Amino acid sequence: MLKMKNAALATAVLLALAACGGSSPDDADPGLDNGTPVIPGTGPGTDPDPDPGTDPGTDPAPADDTFAGSIVMRSNQVLFNGGDYVNAQDYAVFSTTGVYAQESRAAGASTPLSTFGMRVDQIGMNGQSGTIRVAVEFDNTASDELFQFLVEGATLTINETGRMSIASPDTARAYVVVNNGSGASANVTVAEVPADAVTVSTRPVHDHDPSSFALLVNLDAIMQAAIAAATDADRAVLAGASNANASGRYTLRMGLTGITLENDSGNAITLESPITVGSRAPLGGAGVSGVLYHNVEYP
Repeated sequence: MLKMKNAALATAVLLALAACGGSSPDDADPGLDNGTPVIPGTGPGTDPDPDPGTDPGTDPAPADDTFAGSIVMRSNQVLFNGGDYVNAQDYAVFSTTGVYAQESRAAGASTPLSTFGMRVDQIGMNGQSGTIRVAVEFDNTASDELFQFLVEGATLTINETGRMSIASPDTARAYVVVNNGSGASANVTVAEVPADAVTVSTRPVHDHDPSSFALLVNLDAIMQAAIAAATDADRAVLAGASNANASGRYTLRMGLTGITLENDSGNAITLESPITVGSRAPLGGAGVSGVLYHNVEYP
């Protein structure tokens, strides 16, 4: 087993999938758009909820569209990094026995990880467009700490040549739910979704393939936007449940609606149970799950 020498400066991840495939070549499919932001800035917009900082269940949930074809998680790899340049150790392989040590630079200012996502490719999705939702959850049942992030209303488009992009109408929203482990919780709606909330972009790797495409959720950016949108009481909970104060063993999950997610062997990767963020419609189906050890030694 892997032991972290400096528990405060490292994060260990034990990752598991119900369906695991073999490794894939270290090449990346050029059919994904280099640097295309998934959630562009939406501007002020008009929120039907007059107090967007307090009620994450007011706005109606957008309909989930269903795509033909599939997104493939290449080499069964997830990615922790917010920059444009990625070291090989920034990738983690989901497997039944995988243990991964992540350097502290992957930690967010306000969340256990600055970003979380997958190394991706797409098969058979050319010429399609539809609305999706994306969610990420960290759940520490031992301490009752919970971080949940949900982006609704993103429009995923794959053009005829296979390039992937995601845009957002003014009705796009992000939702953040946090329990701080001390009995206080916050539920916040973000009406102005950050431009870098979710991205599909190239992540060059210095000692493997020259480019690798990743779909990433920028947890830090969403949290900072939630802090700005929150009421005073919710803001105190969000700010207090920061990366520095968060520690322990978390169940880590990421889900997508309307999409078939596969590993390299062609096996579907699904969540065992839906991710439910506040009173929003549950997000089930395609997704990955594992265990995150944050600011503690891996046992």
